[in-house]
Amino acid sequence: MVFLNEVHTCLREFPSFKNIDDIELREMSCYFSYKKVKKNNHIFLQGDPFHSIYFLCSGRVKISRSDTHGREQLVGVCNDGEMFPHLGYYFGNTGYPASALVLEDAQLLYVPSENIRKLLTDYPNVSIILLKIMGEKMIDLQCRLEEKLLCSVHEQVIKLLLRLAKKHGIRLSNGTTLIKTPFQNKELACIIGSTRETVSRIMNKLEANSLIERDQEGRIIINEELLRDEI
Repeated sequence: MVFLNEVHTCLREFPSFKNIDDIELREMSCYFSYKKVKKNNHIFLQGDPFHSIYFLCSGRVKISRSDTHGREQLVGVCNDGEMFPHLGYYFGNTGYPASALVLEDAQLLYVPSENIRKLLTDYPNVSIILLKIMGEKMIDLQCRLEEKLLCSVHEQVIKLLLRLAKKHGIRLSNGTTLIKTPFQNKELACIIGSTRETVSRIMNKLEANSLIERDQEGRIIINEELLRDEI
């Protein structure tokens, strides 16, 4: 009963479920489970047999892939109110496409694989919500692919910073935007598929031109208007 109360509370506060009435949310709770995962622990590893989809109630989770040589590609960082992995891995005997590492202590809801089909069948609203999330992810991936094919690395870095600001940023009183999630140059390079050295040169140039800066915690602060003028 304690866990059902936790599940219901998290569902009620989860942004994607805000338009579902409380009675239906309480009924849906039986399909979900709840758990806490401490910082620096994996939720799943790339290639592990698929067993659940996750909804992040609080905390931060890094999603990354590794190639056969052990090189890491940072797919993204999930914050409160996000789900992972995305539609397409819910059915069939497939493994997780990436690894999920907790960066900050996380509270998670998850739907075990044996419950997913029944949840989507019994609650069509949830199917629509997941399709919407998947559509947004596909648009994001399409934009990233276009940037990779058509833009210089300099432009890719700028567009990445603007994208991170939209997803992770807060507006400061002086008009700049703080990207709340810390990203090192190596991580930025992993996201766009470039080298740390190249990205570091670009970031240093942007900082020298007063387009970006870092605070004492290493978080990036950007001037969105001036950065857009650079594209």
